[in-house]
Amino acid sequence: MKNIYTISISLLLLLSLSVFGQTRIYAPTLNEPENGDLGQSPDVLLNWSAVTGNDLVILYEAQLSTTEDFANPISFPLTDLTSYQMNNLLFGEQYFWRVRAYDGDDVSNWSEIWSFTVVVTVEIDKPNDNAMVYANPMIEWEELSGLTHYELQVDTSYSWKVIPLEVSNDLNATYIVDENNMWVCGEDGLILFYDGIEWLTSESGTTDNLNDIWFVDATNGYTVGDGGAVSHYDGTQWTTIDVGTTEDLLGVFFIDENTGYAVGSGGITLKYDTGIWTAETTSNTADLFDVYALADNNVWVCGASKTIGHFDGADWSFETISNRDFYSIWFTDTNNGWAVGKGGRIVYFDGAEWTVQETGVTKDLLGVCFSGSMGYVVGKTGTFLVYDGYWYSETAGSGEDLNGIFVQNNSGIICGADGTLIANEGGGFNSPLETIYTINGDSIEFQLEYLLFGTDYYYRMRGLHSGDTTMWSGTRKMSTYAAPTLTSPTNGTSDLDLLLDFAWSEYEGVTNYILEIDSNENFTLPRTFGPDQNFETVNDFVFGTEYFWRVKAQHFADLSDWSETWNFTTTNNIILESPENEATNVLQCPRYVWEGVAGASKYHVWVDTDMNFSNPLKVTSDSAFYQCQSSLEKKTVYYWKVRGQAGASISDWSEVWSFETEGYDGIVESLDGNVLQVYPNPNNGEFTIQINSLNNGIYHIRVVDLVGKELYQQELSCNAGSNLQKLNLHYLDSGIYLVHIKKGEGTITKKLFIK
Repeated sequence: MKNIYTISISLLLLLSLSVFGQTRIYAPTLNEPENGDLGQSPDVLLNWSAVTGNDLVILYEAQLSTTEDFANPISFPLTDLTSYQMNNLLFGEQYFWRVRAYDGDDVSNWSEIWSFTVVVTVEIDKPNDNAMVYANPMIEWEELSGLTHYELQVDTSYSWKVIPLEVSNDLNATYIVDENNMWVCGEDGLILFYDGIEWLTSESGTTDNLNDIWFVDATNGYTVGDGGAVSHYDGTQWTTIDVGTTEDLLGVFFIDENTGYAVGSGGITLKYDTGIWTAETTSNTADLFDVYALADNNVWVCGASKTIGHFDGADWSFETISNRDFYSIWFTDTNNGWAVGKGGRIVYFDGAEWTVQETGVTKDLLGVCFSGSMGYVVGKTGTFLVYDGYWYSETAGSGEDLNGIFVQNNSGIICGADGTLIANEGGGFNSPLETIYTINGDSIEFQLEYLLFGTDYYYRMRGLHSGDTTMWSGTRKMSTYAAPTLTSPTNGTSDLDLLLDFAWSEYEGVTNYILEIDSNENFTLPRTFGPDQNFETVNDFVFGTEYFWRVKAQHFADLSDWSETWNFTTTNNIILESPENEATNVLQCPRYVWEGVAGASKYHVWVDTDMNFSNPLKVTSDSAFYQCQSSLEKKTVYYWKVRGQAGASISDWSEVWSFETEGYDGIVESLDGNVLQVYPNPNNGEFTIQINSLNNGIYHIRVVDLVGKELYQQELSCNAGSNLQKLNLHYLDSGIYLVHIKKGEGTITKKLFIK
């Protein structure tokens, strides 16, 4: 009995110690950055949820480590806050972190272990790759905190150069034997060869599109193409081979001189074995676009319907990977392979399974190649990716679709649509114009100034703090416009005035423009202007002359090319308006009106009853009209014409128009208002009455309100022609009144508006 009692007391004591000795505070829950987050800033804020305990103040301990086992962690001082601001973390480094809580003497368990990775480099937003820019482009990038400054490197030199070719065929694939032996195949059977000096055409023996090319060595190469086309190169020439199929062949690969594979439409798979091509039997019917063989028992293919296939030496197996078609495949060894395809998709094989890799692009990827540990991918609209532990975008220097790439050591060739060929010539960012700008770490944009006109520029960025420097960002290309673009007067226009407004597109970042105008297309003796805006008004042109004009832009560092040369021709004729040709019943003292020519200083008007103007009335007018000063004969046909003058330049005569004068006396209300004019109208009570009288006579003027009450009256003696009478009726209230003009039995009424 005593032993049982002793044992019971001992158990209770142990249980009591266990209960009162356990931790009563929970481990914190981590919030952000979320587990596995990428692209974090070097001053990322570690944040966790608060926990409760017995003490009013709960303290927290945070640890940071570059290894998941926290073998050598950084422990931060205890804090009552639920976050810790990092600083100067290493770029591209993966970090692990955890937190625990302190409630007096009680300490919680560690939280879960989460990881995050610090950003590798700066992400440039604008300008877009291959953008056209003015001389002062704004460079913009994604905000990245925790930096002391950025460096922006700008140069006209870059390793990849576009090679001008005299062909416009689509180029589909390329292969490099060595730096003096490079090949490209493409549309319509085209094969190009580089001998270390220049690119030459090599006769392929076919006009079918050639889709892929591979060499075993300098004297043993193959191309495949549409309709089952296969050609072999023996070191001297290409010879076509019948391989027993008419299916389009899209990919080819040779392991050695005795073993190779070709794949294509409908899943066709051909094997070359010591001089003999035979069709492989597989379960696949999807189009196959590419093939890569590590050995005869380790062959990979990729194609449509998300297909990736493998041959192990005995059987072919196929699987659906991801959700994109795959256009190209490459392996560096058994445990490292990549397939690229539609919508920017890249998948990676680690020897066991395929997984998707982040690319940051959405354009179709058409070709992949590795040289050592560096990878290269090309695709639609100039897409170019480089792999150096992660994929990032570079400029290829072209916006054309890029179909194939091959890189070997320091040599590289990219080929694409419409004869696009790009070669890696090494170097880059090493010209005398190379400049590195230092920019504050809190900036997200920087404006360049005075870039050279018509020049390709390459630029990249990196971020820095006191502990580390990011990798350079992917290089981008921008090209400055070579010259302004003309807008008006439009090229080839004619019948223009002698005073003209010239305009062209604004070229940002310049100090002024140079405008040249000449009647000689070679600009042997031009008129030159230097406006600081994108327009200029020019006078004193000559009638009936063809002129040529062009513009260039200028700033402190450079002078642009001339724009296109445009031409225009000034008018050499005056267009008559009224009296209309062959008009009848025209007033005996008409007003002659024509279209004015801006820049003309005067006009010469001839009027005669003889269409040959044997004895004309000759007058000169400074305006585009002339009011006759004496009455013409009644019921008589008159002829009239006009020509313009500007300085010593005189235009041709206008057409000759005729009219017949009226056959009665008196004044008549004219629809065109030529007999009576009131102006200004509306007015404040002060206005002028103009009477165009056919002959000398007395006119009676009356002003009445709308109920007929006479407010003003006057008799006016008028001469033939234009007569002016100023009236001041400022005492009249605002409103509508009537002006009556009477001569004999004829009356004209006009409304008068007083404000």
